[in-house]
Amino acid sequence: MRVLFISYFFEPFGGVGAKRMSYWANNLRKHSIESHVLTATKQPKENPNITYIPAKASTSLLRYFIKDPGLNWITELQNYFDLKTEFKYDFVIISGGPFMHFPIGNYLSKKFGTKVLLDFRDPFSDNPSFKDNWLKKTIKSFFERQFIRGATALVTVNKFCASLIANSNKPVHLIDNGFNEAEVSATYNPFKNKTPIIAHAGTFIHGVRSPEVFLETLNESFKDKIEFHQYGKDSPYFEPYRHASFFTYRGMRDYKVLMKELARADICLLITEGKSFESTTKVFDYIGLNKKILILTGGEPKTGNLHELTKTYPNLVWAKQDPQAIKEAMDELIRMEVKPFDAYPYSRAHSLDRLVALLKSL
Repeated sequence: MRVLFISYFFEPFGGVGAKRMSYWANNLRKHSIESHVLTATKQPKENPNITYIPAKASTSLLRYFIKDPGLNWITELQNYFDLKTEFKYDFVIISGGPFMHFPIGNYLSKKFGTKVLLDFRDPFSDNPSFKDNWLKKTIKSFFERQFIRGATALVTVNKFCASLIANSNKPVHLIDNGFNEAEVSATYNPFKNKTPIIAHAGTFIHGVRSPEVFLETLNESFKDKIEFHQYGKDSPYFEPYRHASFFTYRGMRDYKVLMKELARADICLLITEGKSFESTTKVFDYIGLNKKILILTGGEPKTGNLHELTKTYPNLVWAKQDPQAIKEAMDELIRMEVKPFDAYPYSRAHSLDRLVALLKSL
């Protein structure tokens, strides 16, 4: 069996958008499946299994309505395939976001008769985290229906995301994300710091998943009892605490380095808007490290996909974005004794097992 991956993002791009496709493409050979990758991510050196196709600025009027880098890539992909007279792949897996290069699947299906899987890592036309107006949603929904027309099947990370895909008679298969077991130990590393460390990995976008209430609560009630370590891009949210004794900004880290540093934390933090579809690779990493986890939500605790993912995980506490709720959750977590947990179902290896089973079934 041979598989062609088409993914705008791929390693060495450090963002989360590259993790899923990079792991699948790099590890399919363990299942005796050959693969090749087309990506818009420039490669540091030549690799026979990866073809770099740079994106170019789109001249389409759509760029004024849909801010999606896939628009800058679709023409370059079609130019690449226009020159091909033979196609040696049994499956094409196209990943998004971005999404506007997805129509290349219709082209490949029609020209070569190949089977096409579209992988929705996030919702496209109806993403509740975006404040799209009715017109923009309608335009995006039209294109979503068009580019899934030639697909053999659709893949997404959870049932909530599946429900947000534009109506289609195409089968939707669920394959969640996971932690990279080669870089994350699933055995608890029992660090017991003199002062407990709570760590957060990820970038805060202004107005979305704000850490303001959490940081204010730490400053008022826990500044002498705990250390907070922040990993990711810098943020104006951190300005009031630059010189606070409890706050340490660690900056950006390579994934391997980040996992080693998170392994030294006592508690790991996740902040969610409270939307049902929300899914994050950070929760898989935290579970892979078997860490105590605090989930702060702007919605109702223990709801949505994050609750579905974590409801059997014993080392976790939910709290609303409320000072008293945060205080109670922090006190509970500090007292909590960590219990062992089998994290394999949360690994990338498990997600790859599911992908291989899907390919064989099609």
